[in-house]
Amino acid sequence: MSLGELAAELDLIPVVEIEGVPFSEGEVNQTLLLVNFAAFEDLDRGASIDVRAVDALVFGRPYDSIISVGERPIVGPTTLARLRSFAPEWLAEGGPYSGD
Repeated sequence: MSLGELAAELDLIPVVEIEGVPFSEGEVNQTLLLVNFAAFEDLDRGASIDVRAVDALVFGRPYDSIISVGERPIVGPTTLARLRSFAPEWLAEGGPYSGD
């Protein structure tokens, strides 16, 4: 297996870059689940996102693309990177099925 094939198999190849933040296909899917289904509190405290950005994200639901997430007011590179980083943790804790 080539290095490129291995990177693709491990979901390490970015498929899109929003405001300078690269997202692999898996990261796009995880982040979309997070922004569409996470409670306000999860986004605010769990992902450490500015409350104004959380308001913008919650108000703009539902999202069908990561590009539309990046287009929300107040949502910039820092917010996108925090969403991308927090999504796997949120999903591991039960995500939309956690009962919160």
